Amino acid sequence: MFIPDIDKWQKLSKNNIDKVKRAMSDMPHPFIEETIQLFQNETLATKNKMIFIHFNHTNPILKKDSKASIKIKKLGFTFTDEGIKIEL
Repeated sequence: MFIPDIDKWQKLSKNNIDKVKRAMSDMPHPFIEETIQLFQNETLATKNKMIFIHFNHTNPILKKDSKASIKIKKLGFTFTDEGIKIEL
């Protein structure tokens, strides 16, 4: 569970607090392909708000010039890189 900016823990629902207690293996997350399919018809502005951040070390998108990396960028999505800075 990624919650980088919360006001107060007390404002989270009990369901969210219970999720934090769960084992990571019980916390699935969508694959990049699933996210791209879900948001493929959204505007470029919407897609640009999404930054993929979690990759295993064998994921081909880690190579900036890979076919997978180039395809994702052409579709309007982006992913993090070491040292990335995001202005708020």
